[in-house]
Amino acid sequence: MRHSPALRFLAYALLLLVSVLVALAAAEVALRLAHYGEANLIHLEKFVEYDPGLGWRHKRNFSSEFVNDETHATLQFNADGWRGPLRSFSKPPAVTRILVLGGSFVDGYSVPTEERLTAVMEANLGPKFEVINLGVVGYGTDQALLLLEQQGLKYQPDLIVLAFSYNDVWRNGSRYFANTNHRVQKPLFVADGNGNLRLTNVPVPPPRPTVEDRFKVYSLMRTVVKGNPLLHGMAMKAGMADTTGFIWGEEFPVYRKTENATFAQSWALTQDLLRAMRQEAQQRGIGFMVFYIPPRIELSSEEWNNAHLPPDYDPAKVAGRLAAICQAEGIPYIDPSARYKEAAKQGPLFYSRDTHWNPAGHRLAGDILTEYVRENYQ
Repeated sequence: MRHSPALRFLAYALLLLVSVLVALAAAEVALRLAHYGEANLIHLEKFVEYDPGLGWRHKRNFSSEFVNDETHATLQFNADGWRGPLRSFSKPPAVTRILVLGGSFVDGYSVPTEERLTAVMEANLGPKFEVINLGVVGYGTDQALLLLEQQGLKYQPDLIVLAFSYNDVWRNGSRYFANTNHRVQKPLFVADGNGNLRLTNVPVPPPRPTVEDRFKVYSLMRTVVKGNPLLHGMAMKAGMADTTGFIWGEEFPVYRKTENATFAQSWALTQDLLRAMRQEAQQRGIGFMVFYIPPRIELSSEEWNNAHLPPDYDPAKVAGRLAAICQAEGIPYIDPSARYKEAAKQGPLFYSRDTHWNPAGHRLAGDILTEYVRENYQ
């Protein structure tokens, strides 16, 4: 019995579809068995937990290991969710307290607790000083301000240090942890144009699974497309991708000499947030200063050139813009770029694949901040 061409075509198409689905299912199982993608989520999924007011925060009474091919650190979080000794809110007599806020560089998850910049400062300054590290991976200036108001001020600090990174500008203007990851949200401040801030997106919605979380095969395909300009261009023409966050990342246009509307608004909000933080400190007689964290690519002309960034990107843009804001707001500001460039001649200050400081990078930051404290608080 002979079947019609149309029926045979339908049978072949159905067989092809079943074969593709079986292959995708097998690939999905293999990727899950290999724990594909888990390394990219390790910081937010393993060491932090959902917080309705802040988006996320460190787990309390928790211990785990951070291990990759460059480092091995034991992360032990105390009852308040911080690494290091459990500090009481009441400040000991005759002790000067320093509070350090920031994101992943301050968090320092890739180095042992005793090698973080705050531990270096405390060792340098001696027993009359306590340096409290309230860094949380992924935090921008907005979450640092909220953390300061909710918990940091209870420690009765004499000085507040805000460590500022280039990607804080984008974070301050977004309700998401990352533009390519909408499963994790955060609070968002909105300014009225007169410097008045209104908090939105609170309580923060709990994290929700995305297509990438549900299907490892999709995540792998997306990663391949993101890393291949040709495939990315084809996906854009097909309407399957946009220009945001695929090659350089959503935060990197902050280096453009001419700010687009999005980053102009984020910079204005960043200035409002810094002003609010300074006012919080000033009203209580607490010192406040900003410490810039230059990324590795800013410090190396070779690495900057090898990145083949657009010609209107300037490695000095972020530090210069931040310096101007701090000057306008009367905020003491340190840009350690020159010190890092000089010290890099003696050895690496960053990990080779991870973009964060190694112990030597933390030690230099701690030494520079120690100098500031000795000049102003001794």
